[in-house]
Amino acid sequence: MSDTVTDFITECSSCTQCGTVCPFLEKHGSPKDIIANRPQLAFLCTNCTGCDKRCPLELSPSEALFATKQKLIAEQRVPEKAAKAIRGAASFAERSHKAPFVRYDSKKVGFWPGCSLAGTSPEATEATRQLLESLLGEEVGLILDCCYDPLYQMGDTGPVTEACGRIVERLAKSGIERVIVGCVNCRKVFARYMDQVDVSHVIEVLPPDILKELPEDEDLYLHHPCPVYHVEGIREKITAVLGHSMMMVDSQGVHHPGSSQGEDPGVGVEPDGFTPSGGGSRRWRDRSTQNSSKSQFERLSISQAVDEQKIPACCGYGGSLNTQDEELSMKFTKRVTMAAYGATIVTSCMGCNNMFNRKGTPTYHILELITGVKPKKKAVGSARKWANRLLLAKGK
Repeated sequence: MSDTVTDFITECSSCTQCGTVCPFLEKHGSPKDIIANRPQLAFLCTNCTGCDKRCPLELSPSEALFATKQKLIAEQRVPEKAAKAIRGAASFAERSHKAPFVRYDSKKVGFWPGCSLAGTSPEATEATRQLLESLLGEEVGLILDCCYDPLYQMGDTGPVTEACGRIVERLAKSGIERVIVGCVNCRKVFARYMDQVDVSHVIEVLPPDILKELPEDEDLYLHHPCPVYHVEGIREKITAVLGHSMMMVDSQGVHHPGSSQGEDPGVGVEPDGFTPSGGGSRRWRDRSTQNSSKSQFERLSISQAVDEQKIPACCGYGGSLNTQDEELSMKFTKRVTMAAYGATIVTSCMGCNNMFNRKGTPTYHILELITGVKPKKKAVGSARKWANRLLLAKGK
């Protein structure tokens, strides 16, 4: 047993506080009990790390659960549903990692959209690449490849390490010196396995005032995907970008920009005496900063701690949970869609976007709003995604 797991079991008090913010732990009990007595359940963990932020002892249940996945894989003691999910993740990653779906343009700067963005919206992918060229004042190439994050989320890190080694070689061979990614999961994998690469997320590159306007007469709700909580500054930058597009008007009719200095303005928190301009029918909500009444939380059946403590809320797609336990996955999804309370969701993850759209909640990807391409308010099927990736790889 690894030191991570042993130390956690020794220190965890099984207080079950983490279960108040995680449907998985709410259903199956404390992480200590799971790891010690039912370790195969660890594969149902989505890796969102909400439990870490809730732990009163400041432990990391998510790290212990992830290490448990790795241990079971090494010992070949993976339950069949998880093994099937791992095989599916491996098949997807391997296929996306080789011709004809791979593309490396020989430019010093390359835009790496990630598998989901490229497959779901080739229009937003190309528009973002062109926007980066305009902002940076130099050519920006397109990079299509898979970082193997689906396998990483399952705890199968060996193939991830090998794939990342090949990616580094491909980047060097193509003369690419800087990578700008459009996927927060890819940003995470680059940071952990390819730290020698100069990488940043597209949101980190764009100026705070890049988004000029939001859809009119529409309630919007900001959902932060789990990985942005672990890359310093991205969540705040996303909020700032969206904040610049909001104009507030006070009771005297004086207009105020949402965030003129780029700081986190608490988007979604309408100050006393303020209402949104533009007809007054649009409300902006940010789960990580909003202050809602207790009655609203009772109505939505959502733990108030999720909002107040800025805890990640997984869409239900993480760790391939949707392929292992669809009912449990839906509990994660509903936690977000119910919090949106009828509003259109805005997110920076196309995986989350597809998940919410698939369940009937219209969702925008932030790059669709920034580039002005038509948002896809319905989930895109697997065959269409593969076709889109292929067309992008061939430069069409």
